[in-house]
Amino acid sequence: MIYFTPQSKSVADLVERLAADENDSTKTELDNPIYIPSLQREFCWSHTQIEKLFDSLLRGLPLGSLLLWKVSGSTAADEASYKFIKHYAEESAYPTQKKYEKDDRYVRNKSKQLTNSDKIPDQYTFALDGQQRLTSFLIGLRGTHYRYKGQKYRTKLHSYTERKLYLNLLSYPSEYDTTESDLRYEFKFRTSGGQRTSAGNFWWPVTKLWELDNINTEINNLQAEVAESPQEEHAIESNLSRLYEAIYEDDHLVIEHVTEMESEIALHLFVRRNDGGESLSNSDIAFSQMSVYWTLEDDDPKEAIESYVDDLEADWGTYGFGFSKGFIIRSLLMLTGDTSPSFRREYLIPNNIEKLEDIWVDEAYKQAMSEAFRLVTDELGLGRKCLTSNNAMLPILYYCYLTLTDTDRSCVNPSKEILDRMEYWLSVTVCNNLFTLGSDTVLRRAQDYITEDSFPVLDIVGEFEGRGIQLKLTEDRLETLVEETDYHSGSVKHFLLTRATQDSRISGELVEVGDNATSQIQVDHIYPQNKLNPDEDSELEKRDLESTDQDNRHQLGNLQLIPENQSKGDTDPADWLQEVSTDRKGLETLAEIHCLPWLVSKRYTYDRFGEFWNEREDLLLDRLKSELTLYDDLATDTVPVMN
Repeated sequence: MIYFTPQSKSVADLVERLAADENDSTKTELDNPIYIPSLQREFCWSHTQIEKLFDSLLRGLPLGSLLLWKVSGSTAADEASYKFIKHYAEESAYPTQKKYEKDDRYVRNKSKQLTNSDKIPDQYTFALDGQQRLTSFLIGLRGTHYRYKGQKYRTKLHSYTERKLYLNLLSYPSEYDTTESDLRYEFKFRTSGGQRTSAGNFWWPVTKLWELDNINTEINNLQAEVAESPQEEHAIESNLSRLYEAIYEDDHLVIEHVTEMESEIALHLFVRRNDGGESLSNSDIAFSQMSVYWTLEDDDPKEAIESYVDDLEADWGTYGFGFSKGFIIRSLLMLTGDTSPSFRREYLIPNNIEKLEDIWVDEAYKQAMSEAFRLVTDELGLGRKCLTSNNAMLPILYYCYLTLTDTDRSCVNPSKEILDRMEYWLSVTVCNNLFTLGSDTVLRRAQDYITEDSFPVLDIVGEFEGRGIQLKLTEDRLETLVEETDYHSGSVKHFLLTRATQDSRISGELVEVGDNATSQIQVDHIYPQNKLNPDEDSELEKRDLESTDQDNRHQLGNLQLIPENQSKGDTDPADWLQEVSTDRKGLETLAEIHCLPWLVSKRYTYDRFGEFWNEREDLLLDRLKSELTLYDDLATDTVPVMN
């Protein structure tokens, strides 16, 4: 029998019980602590959502009820438990192994699992619904939020700014215009506060509230030090008093306590509770089911998969690939063979979820994953920018897995014919938008045809004839692609330029920039786009060139791949060629790599842009026809897997 007990609590009452990050100096042992169950999602709220939550709290708006699950005995001993995040980094690449020595502050993107050394009590409470709100209160009242600056070094500490939540004590909530920020009480995450400005702002750190012995003393001190008028004295008292009341005195949070519940029932309750929300995806549901129905002996499923995601990022992130728990789950679904690789709710049943564990514990799974990405990056010379999504990798992964499990081979070594068919598969998914027919449907057909002996791509694609899109990659289709692809064409642009580039360092998406370092390539204009704009200062306008030349500045014929550390920018093509090639041999090498029509740098003048563009498109098309595997090249579609 499941028992529900409704109750109302203040924010302070609940925050006091949160199992915050390790080395919390304010409290070594928590009274009836609240943890996060493994079936929960990770914290994902933005700083704006946290600001709005505090504004709603002070305004007395409904915040929704929280669902807390009391566990004890064998349930408490068996369940994987996680701590709430107190210092949060919004990027998964944040270097979480770093620690601030000044106060032992651990900054995290993911919740940390409790271990035996954490003195887990015999009885505690799980936040089954309300984790996002509780974590937000903890960050705002006692922690910090680390925001990515937008620089390229996502794994470096200097790429993040440490911010705390502040309240503007000089704002007037009753008169504050909410049309822009949608906030009546002016909360904001900032790097600093306390300053007076001409706009009448005084930013006070909300974390200080938790440390105060007497709120009235703080109000009096601020009125004496900050206020310059009776109105400002009133604003300080009104704002700070309301903040204190909302956190410590108002029993504003409605709590539903549930006891005597098994893990499977908790999962169903969790899913139904979140069914109406937009943030709970079907991949989240599958991930939660795995934490309940998997029986890993030495690891928690959540911890194991998240750790594997980090490993994949380390191995293949330099090729532009990013990974998520959703991709891992879909890959496991793909490899079952008899289960559709779909997150549709009807497929996410316990029997199917349990099958995924058999794949996960098979050593061939991770080996096949590594082999699949090796084939695509090393053998085919492609990176993530050249693909529509990671889903395009799954049939190749499926082939590798079958090869490893259904034969005695210790590695995957496909013949050239098989590699050609893999390349054709990736070409069709990118250039002919195969996945517009539905990823689940296309991947299911791949499951039906691929074996350890063959990769019959024409049979797979042939299943979708007559669906309204061009499924054959032919010379005519290539001509259309070269004509239509431009700077804004995404993966098609990267794919065509990569296949046309006669330089393995660039076509492989990486170039060496040091002993062991790598740098991704970028797409640049040969004739600078800014100097081809249709305005009075453009090079075209000066020379009274055709408007069609202006329109073609973004087309494929004016684009090239170039290493990041050799950025061309607005340099004229003639000057750039002289800078990077000191002799004719160097020019010949560049011309071969980039399909350049002329070997004399002085010929690359702006009045010849139209001529250059036409000739280079022809060269790119000829290169692609010779390099790519086309439909007519695949006479038969079932070949031996080995040479």
